[in-house]
Formats: sequence, C-alpha cells, structure tokens
Amino acid sequence: PDAIEQIRPVTLPPAALDAYNRLETEMVANWQEDQITVPNVLVKQLRLQQMAGGFFQPDGGEIKQLHTEKIDAATEIIEDLPPDERAEIGSWWERNDGFGRLVIELRMPADADPARYHGLVSEALARAVDWGVTPDDVHEVVRMQETETLIEREQLRHLAIMSSESIANGGVDFFLNFLGDLGAVEAEEVTRVLGAYLVGSPHLAVHVLPGAAADAPDGAQAEVVLKRSELTNGAVLVTLQNPASALFAAHLTVRNRAEIDGDRPGALNMVHRLLPRGIGGCDAACVSHKLRSLGAEVKLVDDPRFPMDDYYTTGRFSFIRLETAAANGVESLVLLLDMIQHASFTAEAYAEELAAQAELLGRGAHSARGRADRILAEALYGDHPLANPPAGDPGSLESLTYDILRHVYHKAFAPSNLVFAVASPLAHAQLAALIQEQLPGRGTPNPGLPPAPVTTESHRLTETVGGQMAAIRTGALLGVEPDDAPALEMLVAVLSDRLGMDLRETRGLSYSVGASLDLYGAEAEFAAWLNPPTPRLAEGEGALLEAVSGFDPSSITQAELDAARSARRGRLMMRRLSSISQAYYLAMAELDGDVKAYLGGLDVYRDVALGDLVRVGGKYLSGLPLVTVVVD
Repeated sequence: PDAIEQIRPVTLPPAALDAYNRLETEMVANWQEDQITVPNVLVKQLRLQQMAGGFFQPDGGEIKQLHTEKIDAATEIIEDLPPDERAEIGSWWERNDGFGRLVIELRMPADADPARYHGLVSEALARAVDWGVTPDDVHEVVRMQETETLIEREQLRHLAIMSSESIANGGVDFFLNFLGDLGAVEAEEVTRVLGAYLVGSPHLAVHVLPGAAADAPDGAQAEVVLKRSELTNGAVLVTLQNPASALFAAHLTVRNRAEIDGDRPGALNMVHRLLPRGIGGCDAACVSHKLRSLGAEVKLVDDPRFPMDDYYTTGRFSFIRLETAAANGVESLVLLLDMIQHASFTAEAYAEELAAQAELLGRGAHSARGRADRILAEALYGDHPLANPPAGDPGSLESLTYDILRHVYHKAFAPSNLVFAVASPLAHAQLAALIQEQLPGRGTPNPGLPPAPVTTESHRLTETVGGQMAAIRTGALLGVEPDDAPALEMLVAVLSDRLGMDLRETRGLSYSVGASLDLYGAEAEFAAWLNPPTPRLAEGEGALLEAVSGFDPSSITQAELDAARSARRGRLMMRRLSSISQAYYLAMAELDGDVKAYLGGLDVYRDVALGDLVRVGGKYLSGLPLVTVVVD
C-alpha cells in the first residue's frame, strides 16, 4: 500500500517463524485466480507483519509499532474474508465436575457453505496452539472475568444462581477463591490444555438453516453518600459513593441528542458506533486491548437484540456506560475521557458503520410496530426535535458525511453537554479533579430541550405495511404538577394491569399490551398499545380505546393499588441493586432537574391513596385528547 514506505525486519523464534510461513502460504492458497493481485498480496503480508509485531513508517514520518497483542485466532481468520462473506462469531464455556463444553457460534450469511466455516474454526484452534497463548492474553481474560463476576455477585438474583452453581460443582472454597485461582493460571497451561482437549478432538457441528420470516412476540448496606457539583468546564458530576462496593460504574450522559442531531437524525448514534474504532495512534484492536486489559465493559448504543432496553435510545440523551473493578476505575475513566476527546475514526470506518446501521434500520423498516411508534412520535411532537427518530432512518443516514460526523462528535462531547454519574467507592472530589484535569476549559451546563407541545386535539392516523400482525398506539403529551406525578403513575400502572388481564389473558388479542406514563420533570407522555393479529385489528382497536376512555378510577380496589405499588417498588429495588443502574437513575434525576429525588425514589408511592387516584384521574385522564395510530 502507498502509505507504507519502510518495513523493518523482525527476528522470530523458530515456532513463530514456522507459523508465519505456513500462514503466508495458506492465506493465498484458496484464492481464485482473479484475487491474486499485488495489492491483495501486500495487504495479506501487512497483516502477517502485524501479527509478527513489525514496524511501519506512515507518511507522517513517525515510526509506529504494529500491535503485538494476540487477537482471537478465529476472529482473525473470519476478518480475512471479504465483508459479505464474514460471519459473526461468539463462544462460551460450560463446566461441571469432570465435564466441560466449548460452544462456538457463527452467524453466517444465508447462502454460506457451512463446511468452509467449519474448516476455518478448526484451523483457528490449531493455529492458536502453534502460535501460543501469551501472558497478555491471559491477563485480558482474567480482567474481563473479574468485572463480569463482580457484576453478577452485586445483583442478588444473579448471586443466588451463580453461587449455588459454583458451590455445588466446585465447593465453597472454589467459589470464594475463584478469581484468585483464575489469576494464577499460566499462559503455557492454557496452550497445553488447548492442544490436549480441543485441537483435532471429536466434536459436533450443527448447521441451523433460516426459517420463514415471522413476526415474533415480543443484606446490610454500607452508608452511601450522594454528591453533585458543576465543574468549571461546564460538565456536571453526580456521585454515589459506596465504600463497600467492589465495582466502578459510570453513566456518561450527553444532553439533548435530538437537538445535536438537528435535521440529520441518527448522526450522534453513528458517532457512538464509531467511538471504539480508534483513539489517536491506537486503532480498534488497540482500543479493545486496552479495555480488556482493564476489565472494562463499555456500552455505547442500544443492543437491538434486547427490546427491553430500548428506552435508552431516546432523543433526550445519548449514553456511554462503563463498568469495571473499582481498582481499575480511575484508569478506565481516563480511557473513556480520551475516547470522547481524541476519537480517530476514519472515513473507511465511517463507511463500514454507515452500511451496518442502514442494514440494521432496514430490518424494522416494514414492521407494523416500528411504524406505529414512529408515526405516533411524529404526530405528538410535530416540529419539536423529539419527533425525529434517535437512531435515524434510511433518508437521514444518506444525508450524512464523514465531515458532518466529525462536527457532531466535537459538538456532542463538549463538557457543557455532559453529565457524569458514577456509583463507586471513589470520593467525589477525586473524580471531580480528574474530570476537570482531563477535560479543561470553562463553561456552564447547557439547558435541556425546549418544552414539548401539549396534545390538544384527538385524531386518528393509519398506514398499511402488510403482514400477519398489526399495531395500535394511542397517546398524548401533557403537563403534570410534581405533587401529582406519583398518583398519576400508579393510576396508569393499574390501567396497564387491567389491559393485560382483559385484552391479553381473557380475550387473547395480543401478547404485547399495556399502558405507560413517562415523566420528564413537569412533562409526561402517556401511551397505550396493542399488537393484534391483522384479522382482529378492528376488534383490537375498539377494545383498546374503550378500555382507555372508559377507565374509571373510582373502581380501583385497595388490592389493585397495593399490587401496582409493590410491583413498581420491587422493580425499582431490583434495578438499583447494580451499580450501573444506580448511575443511570442518578443521571436521569439530574436531567429531570432534581438529583436529590433519587434518594427518595423507593418511597415516592408510599402515601398514594385511592382518593388520590380518583383526583388525578379526573384532572389528567378524563377527556384527555388522544392521538391514535393504526398500522396493518
């Protein structure tokens, strides 16, 4: 490639040299005649130099060392395939007394030859033994496992499961000493076990073919200290210091995603997808290595595989979630701050992520549920920034350019846009000094989005996409006085329970049915939904609207109120058991303008009485204008 002016030779030990020579031969052995070109061969040789730890000198003149860290062998081989032939690869390990099972999963292109990928995986295992496992490889695994184990043990429901399995299979000492024993494993032992048990061993390969497309149904606590400060650079820091915690969890919130996107919705979402693609002179593999060496788990965008966390994808904010062991918290936070200041994603990386995001959006483009949600948002918010889809749409993605994303990146991560919410054993003052040092400047926190419009008229919108399932949405935007909010939330919770009991359990109209009230300070968004089979669309629409408009708060019993209150409090208690959820709720309280409300969050519904439900029902829900959307 033109950018390479000099390649310095490196001395390899005999085993590594043999592996290098074999790789060089294998990398071109299966090529078609038209693939054997000078650029292709040079690129392959450069990858081999990378694996060997070579040096190169780019046009800038600064000599840089290519990454010497060991990259997962199977992933490396898959990445050598053309983009349209690559498979998504994952693996997991299960064990019991005297028994173990390694599962490797590849999500292949629909028309792929499974025998080819089966051969690649077998080759990868053999190559890993030939190349050897390094101490750095083991260190990364230990750090990641440490973080995952601490996260599981912090959450009671996970602790009960994980501890019972470990104690039953390995004994109490195995459970208590697990992390220490894991850290004592040597790289040579891993290589030996890999060769003895996996390479060339009998195994079962299962090829699962795609089916027809279908619309699938949806103990004693240490004293904690809450502190908030506005830093001189304009950022806000909110901390929940728990001296007994072994974890460091940070929720970095970027205010006003929809306003930052402007007339190009999805721009900031694209920026988040690109953040791990490089920092300064450290490329994507290097960034991944740094995170793994710290045991740092980072989440930058909503995971499309899990619909239950879709509430993270909102025009009100974007987020970065960071979790690691407390001992690695400071160093991990410094790396995160480096990521939001010095991201070096390239135009090529932008093009790759753009194609991936377009493909992801295309999956739901013709979903009745997706279209109904989108139409309702546009109808409720009108010209307000929140009318735009936070992840974008095919049209808005086409309007993006690399230069636009670089501009959005710098705008979004200006300190005045940022809220740092941290739950950890570290002191507030220590974190404040660190953030101020790493993010210099002066400023004040930016205000929130402009007020949302209040729904004043009822109307009905329809669209046809075709399909077996339909979608019905009805909703409104309204203002809510703070003192009325807890009672109104309880009222809508009871309504949601009744919708589920009547429309799902009794009439079988839809698995997904319910009602919600999302509060944002003094603003609220009410919504009710139903996803019936298309032949029962008319019946479903009539039933949903009748249930909402005919809901009588005076008919609510004490048992219904108590059940809704207990369920809401129980869910919140479970969510707040994890440090990262504590950080999330701290950030949301800050965005709502009252961070101290976090401390009373578990008791906010305690004094709500039946009379309060009747009062707020007459004040807010009686005669509420509703926008109804029907998509079949």
